[in-house]
Amino acid sequence: MAKTKRSWIRVGFFWVFLWGILGMGVGSEPLLAAEKPLTLKAVSAWAQNNKMNDAFWMLQKKVKERSNGRLEIVWGGGPEAIPSFQLVQAVRNGVVDLGWTAHTYNVAQLPVVEGAKLSKLTPSEE
Repeated sequence: MAKTKRSWIRVGFFWVFLWGILGMGVGSEPLLAAEKPLTLKAVSAWAQNNKMNDAFWMLQKKVKERSNGRLEIVWGGGPEAIPSFQLVQAVRNGVVDLGWTAHTYNVAQLPVVEGAKLSKLTPSEE
């Protein structure tokens, strides 16, 4: 049950993120007129073959499908490219377009993520 709920939460976040990305290009003439696809460079907090990247690969595929190839997310590397705890700063500085990381790695840059710890439910109940 808990695994199912977590899966639905992940799916929900995935779709919100996906529609947010795709919504940025709606009505954008340069995106529609471009011959080459618009690419977003993504770096992950984990190595390429790590299980934590499974949802990233799904996102990458869905973005390309839903945008009819006009938008692509390209793999820029794992922690060997940018250390895991520096991904938020790299996105903030424009070094990469997307940082695929865990919220707990970035509490110093995004204090709001501390709210995730406020749940009174145990991990198995969530």
